[in-house]
Amino acid sequence: MTINVSDNSPRINYSATLGQTSFPVPFVFFDSGDLKVYLNGVLKAFSTDYTVTGGSGSTGSITLLVAAALSDKIAITRDVPLGRSTDLTSTYSGTAINDQLDTIVAQIADIDDKASRAIQVNDYELGASVTLPSIDSRKGKTIQFNSTTGALEVGPSGDDLTAIGSVTSEIASLAAISGTLTSLGGYVAEINAVGDNIASVVAVNVGLTNVNTVASGIANVGSVAASIADVNDVADSIGEITLVSGKLTNIDTVALGISSVNTVATNIAATNAVGGNISAVTGVNASLTQVGTVHTNIGNVNVVGNNIDDVNDVANVITDVSTVAADLADIGTVAGISNNVSTVAGISSSVTTVAGITGAIATVNTNEADIAAAAGAVGNINKVASSISNVNIVGANISNVNALGPYAASIGSVSLNLDDIGIVAADISDVTNVADNIATVSDAAGSLTAIQTAMLQMATAFTNSQTRYVTATAFA
Repeated sequence: MTINVSDNSPRINYSATLGQTSFPVPFVFFDSGDLKVYLNGVLKAFSTDYTVTGGSGSTGSITLLVAAALSDKIAITRDVPLGRSTDLTSTYSGTAINDQLDTIVAQIADIDDKASRAIQVNDYELGASVTLPSIDSRKGKTIQFNSTTGALEVGPSGDDLTAIGSVTSEIASLAAISGTLTSLGGYVAEINAVGDNIASVVAVNVGLTNVNTVASGIANVGSVAASIADVNDVADSIGEITLVSGKLTNIDTVALGISSVNTVATNIAATNAVGGNISAVTGVNASLTQVGTVHTNIGNVNVVGNNIDDVNDVANVITDVSTVAADLADIGTVAGISNNVSTVAGISSSVTTVAGITGAIATVNTNEADIAAAAGAVGNINKVASSISNVNIVGANISNVNALGPYAASIGSVSLNLDDIGIVAADISDVTNVADNIATVSDAAGSLTAIQTAMLQMATAFTNSQTRYVTATAFA
């Protein structure tokens, strides 16, 4: 028979139906041993797993001894053993020669089929080496083509490829940010620096909320830092400042009358003398014009004191004398405040500055380049952030804080004597009055004993006159 190699492909593939056992062999074969049968890629054995019909130079079929399952993959190939089965002699038959030639053609077809399924070099290409590297060099390795010559060469190991295969998702992620990675390459030194200080970075990150809070008030923090000495002084006197703040109305009153307070301070000895006899001074205050007249005529007053009988005659004008004692509340209680008044007089500008404290210090910040430094001070940053409203107040009033700083001690003294300052403030008009007449008060203080004696004598004279009046009435 004639066999066309191109029409005689030595293989056929089937997808079995459920229970199928018989599968046609559409190509010529000669013996059952010429066929190889695969079930789902597994080579089956003749007579154990299947039987063959046909052959002897024609087509045929194979029959599975166990029926196939649905969609089982059946592959049937031909592989005629190489060899010569016919020996030509002087007497030969045409049939025997044809059979031998058919076998040879079938063998060629088998080889062609195998060759067509192998890796091949294109006809038009120069032949590159496709010889495998030595067995020892390729053990456990892959085979790849050289990037220049295209020849076979040893590639990465199987373990390496397995390791790469286990991180394909990570590789894909890196590929997606390759541009970013390239950009980072220019910042290796900076990245290493951050790595060396990673503990500090972590510390800053833990307190990042506070750091952001501080950053929002960095201008105020700068103001506070520049005046930290004054801030410290104010902080050391915070109790006194709080007390002063609660009495600002009185302090303002004293400040407005500070010239009078200064005058009183300059004459503090006389003021103390007056304070020790405040009742008498209060009485005198109501008739300062008369006291001035007495001062002008103090010689005559002394004469009156030495001439009590004549003074008794003065009893007829006792109403005027009584007026002197009528307004005891006009002069405030100055007693015991000489040191305090002097202190207040020396710090009027500071007291005024205290009155303006109402604002806030903004929160503390550190710049990005100072992350390590911020981490070292994260405790302080947290403290500043937790008290940021107070820092804002100080920052907004830093000029006042600066003004208060040098006077912290004075403010402390004021805070200890706020009650006395309140007394002075309540009687500031009287203090001013005393200051305006300080010369007279000083003279009065010097003649206080004489005045008291005169008042006593006038009181006695009044009593005597009353007695005379009663007696005269009784005998009338």
